[in-house]
Amino acid sequence: GSQTDESSGMTRIECTVVSKGQTGFVTMSGNQGTKFVDLISPFSIFCKELDETIEGCMKATQKLVAAFNSTQQEVATSTAAPLVEAKAELLKLKPKVSTGQQGLQKLKLKVAQEKKGYGAKELREKNAHIEARERKEAEALAAPAVAKAEAAEAALKAFEDAAQPLSSLAGTALDAFAEPLQVTSQAEKLAEAVAASVADLKACATAILADLPKVLKGAMLEARKELMKMGARGDQVKKKCQGVMDAVRGKCQVLVEARAADLSAAFRKQMHEKGLTVEALFSEFAAPSDDKISEEQFCKHAERLLGEAYKKEQITLLYKHIEAGGIGKRRFQSFLQQYFVVLRGIALTDEFEISTAKTIRKAELDEVLELLEGPRADDALGVARIKAKSLSDGVVGWVSLKGNQG
Repeated sequence: GSQTDESSGMTRIECTVVSKGQTGFVTMSGNQGTKFVDLISPFSIFCKELDETIEGCMKATQKLVAAFNSTQQEVATSTAAPLVEAKAELLKLKPKVSTGQQGLQKLKLKVAQEKKGYGAKELREKNAHIEARERKEAEALAAPAVAKAEAAEAALKAFEDAAQPLSSLAGTALDAFAEPLQVTSQAEKLAEAVAASVADLKACATAILADLPKVLKGAMLEARKELMKMGARGDQVKKKCQGVMDAVRGKCQVLVEARAADLSAAFRKQMHEKGLTVEALFSEFAAPSDDKISEEQFCKHAERLLGEAYKKEQITLLYKHIEAGGIGKRRFQSFLQQYFVVLRGIALTDEFEISTAKTIRKAELDEVLELLEGPRADDALGVARIKAKSLSDGVVGWVSLKGNQG
């Protein structure tokens, strides 16, 4: 191929003189842009010959038109019979001459257009292998980051699959789920793997971008654009992971609140049946050595009180929520002792059933009540009621938390 001498600015090429078979170097163009030789091809030779043929035909046609017009002028005023007939014949032929001349002009334009189109096609084909090579190089450059992006998305999929048995549940199906701890533990491990994959992806993309030159074009420019999107791609993975993890923790919180209501009510009932204080009940459960309730003791008593409703992992979740590593007296008291404040004056009754209950007295605004039992739902009236003790005078009775209109 041709090469340009940077010192002289001239382009030279090695070639062979076809007629003599001699080989050597020749200057194609000078440093001022002067062309001495140009590349030819079978197509360029064909086009040159075609152009010459069309040009020859057009010149011949122009001569014919000139002769035709001259002859028409000569016979235009003649009245001789033969010349009148010749004039009529010439008038018939004139449209054919014009049509032929126009046809040549259209052919010339069409050839010029096709040559231009062929040149563009030839250039595309010439550049195709270059573009293919550049694409391959660009793909190889971005491949490590692409692989890490795919790994991060695969890690997200594994995390979502592990979390799905819990994150997809609601209502009674959630309440019956027996393995929230296993799912949460596995999800947390896989969430860490997702975070590590995203960090790895970002670091890889950043490192590749740092080594790229500032000015790029073609496939390399597109590769840089894709690499610049890797950070956002990783952030999207991380965001999805966080959303699912929040959902898992939210489901666990629902279970904790439900079991806290069930078990605290059961503990309070036991406490009042035995006439025990919170401190005395705590002493029954706690190990004397460290004055804390162990997970084993907590679950053991929960199983005894809840019976068939007992689900170990749900109670373990509750245990960790109250105080992981051992429940102390203060936390146990806050778990059992719940208080309500009266927002609007309401009757304190001697029974749960409102229809048959008698009013003991009216609970006044801002009065504080200690929860003893409940909340229990009165399905007939659509209200939730609790058994409570007034801290002001020690009166015990049932009170509605809110009316059936909210």
